[in-house]
Amino acid sequence: RFIPYSRNNSSLPEEFSGPIEFNSDKHLWFGYKYQSDVKRTATGYLSRPALQETAIITADKPSLIFCYGDSLTLSAEKDRASYVWPDGSNSDTYRLYDADTVEVAVEGDNQCFYYDTIKVDVQKVFEEEKVCAVSVDTSQQNIIIWEKTQEVGTKFYHIYREMAVLDSFEYIGQVRADSLSVFADPDVDPRERSVKYKITSVDTCGNESGKSFYHRTLHLTINKGNKLGEVNLIWSHYEGINFPTYYIYRGSSPDKLVKYDSISSGNNSWTDVNAFDTLYYVLAVPLSGACRPTWNKKMGTGPYNHSLSNMDDNKKVLSYIGDLKAAMEIRSYPNPFSELTRIEYPDPSDADYQLRVYDLGGKIVREMHGINGGEVFFERENLPAGYYIFELQGKNLYRGKFIIR
Repeated sequence: RFIPYSRNNSSLPEEFSGPIEFNSDKHLWFGYKYQSDVKRTATGYLSRPALQETAIITADKPSLIFCYGDSLTLSAEKDRASYVWPDGSNSDTYRLYDADTVEVAVEGDNQCFYYDTIKVDVQKVFEEEKVCAVSVDTSQQNIIIWEKTQEVGTKFYHIYREMAVLDSFEYIGQVRADSLSVFADPDVDPRERSVKYKITSVDTCGNESGKSFYHRTLHLTINKGNKLGEVNLIWSHYEGINFPTYYIYRGSSPDKLVKYDSISSGNNSWTDVNAFDTLYYVLAVPLSGACRPTWNKKMGTGPYNHSLSNMDDNKKVLSYIGDLKAAMEIRSYPNPFSELTRIEYPDPSDADYQLRVYDLGGKIVREMHGINGGEVFFERENLPAGYYIFELQGKNLYRGKFIIR
């Protein structure tokens, strides 16, 4: 007969009662009393040996993983014991349609129930993948960039491009999940138009996610300004992210572009006023954070900090080419020179002229006013050696070139 512990049968205080605890051998200790010739009290533990029954469960899918939209069936070993599934059934099988942790009870010969748990996973396509940026690479192809989300069961990414029908997108290519997460579109010339792109994820079961939000490329065009030396940059806005500023890059060759100016993202045009020689332009959108395409689990190329437009140049709209009739060419001598050159021009009216000298980047490096008399002497002073364009503007317009050595 089991009794509460008390000061009458142990050294424990009066308020303590009930079982003490399991000891290191997992025996549960009680106080008890028994009677032979006399009544006796003692302490001891309850011992009832029992064999642990194990739930023998198999599944019809490997690794207890199945595709969303499919199902998985768990099967209990027949004629071994009585099983109880989470829904209370005692059948030999249990079918699941979604991920779950299944607790199985198995009844042993001693009428005790023992429990085991089985973790079942369902493969669902990842719906949150998104485009990081669209840009134009050095080969003048549109590229779509994204940062892969790891360990979500994705096997492929599909890339979609907007069709001629508004908001209608066509499949244009596929990238494996173990490849670099950059896709180049060879079928669109970024110099011709702006394009929208979306991506989707495809899991190992072949299920495809919904399309991501689109990004639209930044498309740049150039036309002639109203004045000599002016070119207008006009662009279609980048879409897909919010940003405060456009950066304007300019240079004398495609591989020598430098950041030249910036303009609010609310604008879609900008005028360069000193473009008297061949210049190349690219617009850039600063990304809020670096976009890092990945390859397997490692970072690939990049990171990309800007989305770039196509490159355009002003060769087709150069002012002094388009205005040869208005701008008469004159020469200076000596040319080349190191210290001083003389510029002569015909002007019987003896009107005032102004002289402007430009470097190859189109920047005005020297101005002289109040020139008359049909000639002007130009001193080098602190100008570096190089190639320069000059123009005399007054009643007529004259333009020429000289070299400082």
